[in-house]
Amino acid sequence: SSTIRNFAPAEQLFITEGNGFQILIRALCDTTNVRARKYALFLTLHFVRTQPTLVKNVIETDPGVVSEILATVVNGANEHDLDVSEGVLQLLIALAESDADVAQVMVTENAIPLFQQRLERLEAHSDKNENILVEIGMLRTLVSKLTSLSTKPVIHVHQRSTATATNGATATSVASAATGTPFIATNEWQKVQSGQAV
Repeated sequence: SSTIRNFAPAEQLFITEGNGFQILIRALCDTTNVRARKYALFLTLHFVRTQPTLVKNVIETDPGVVSEILATVVNGANEHDLDVSEGVLQLLIALAESDADVAQVMVTENAIPLFQQRLERLEAHSDKNENILVEIGMLRTLVSKLTSLSTKPVIHVHQRSTATATNGATATSVASAATGTPFIATNEWQKVQSGQAV
């Protein structure tokens, strides 16, 4: 962490060529070593907040990493350490907020029913301590965010590119028609030549 954090070239190499993000997730999900989990969680959160595009590329290529994080929430693997429990939920919230496509991967990986399952289990506790109440609140935030997303149509990156390519040629003329502003050619290629069909 100390050798690559906040040094962009090293961070990029770690994530793109060293499978660093996946390694961190594996460490985060290894419940036998709480100290390693905390270190992994700290660095993973850092990457989600500072390198969202790189993280998005990893998740879209390997959505299984999201499933691994979700599993630690649902099976209660985090509840024995408050720092890990809150940190993992903060990580999931950060992922959901980092990019609509990343959040959609979480929806596809059944995050909503898994969170609801965990919520039901926590709310069934007769004696809800502070830790449980904090987790309930964060889970409700996640369910709300993802439910809102799942009711909206999602335009993926390749679809946006296609739409831009299809509509780009007419965008100027449509805008001009809508505003009543005549189109003004800015170079010779945009000028209509004598006898040219339009």
